[in-house]
Amino acid sequence: MKVLLVEDEPLAAERVRQLLEALRPGWTLIGPATSLREASLLLQSASFDLAFFDIHLSDGLSLQLFESNRVTCPVIFTTAYDQYAVRAFRLHSVDYLLKPLDKEDFEQALAHFEQQKGRQLPEVTDLKALVKSLLSEEKLVYKERFIVKVGDKLKSVSTEDIRLILSADKACFLQLSDRRYPVDFTLDQLEKQLDPRKFYRINRKYLVHIDAIREIHAWFNSRWKLEITGIEGEELIVSREKSADFKRWLDQ
Repeated sequence: MKVLLVEDEPLAAERVRQLLEALRPGWTLIGPATSLREASLLLQSASFDLAFFDIHLSDGLSLQLFESNRVTCPVIFTTAYDQYAVRAFRLHSVDYLLKPLDKEDFEQALAHFEQQKGRQLPEVTDLKALVKSLLSEEKLVYKERFIVKVGDKLKSVSTEDIRLILSADKACFLQLSDRRYPVDFTLDQLEKQLDPRKFYRINRKYLVHIDAIREIHAWFNSRWKLEITGIEGEELIVSREKSADFKRWLDQ
């Protein structure tokens, strides 16, 4: 059995791998594909018996794959966002699993797939129309504020006041114009929780707010160097592999 994994969180991907090896050791897991682009290429280059799709990827919803690819295999959706459950089941999904993945639920989903194996899947044209309709109606809810601790008090920080978010010393910090606050999230998690129209991850260390970018300078090796209003002493370089996408993001 050949299984595709579409998942951009390393810990979640490892959890799927461990569960599949324990429960179905003879099955072959391909992936993880960590973006819509990677998943699209895999779907076009090979056929699969089953796929695990994380719904909310860093570059969009995996539901979009049904618009542009012939997803001919059954799918088990995995996500931490349960508002997508109804949409997932209306597509040709076998099951829907909430993170963190539970072994018993995982086994039930595999058993369900085995029982349903060979069933007729919906026509691709119908799926494309359905997904297009769902995505056009979707109102994604992104984080608008963070509650941070300041001494023995709590403070509410609006995302509009954040100039950038950085990862340093195994922690993440919200950088405002006057100070920074630690938060109990990873940069990967924050990237998914924030509006992608306003925040962009320029490299492994930084997320920047579009309204905080003061100047953009051409840099070595086809990269870009950013200046952020009110922020000094940070080397803000857009990674080479993200340079083209960064320009598209600015031009949205």
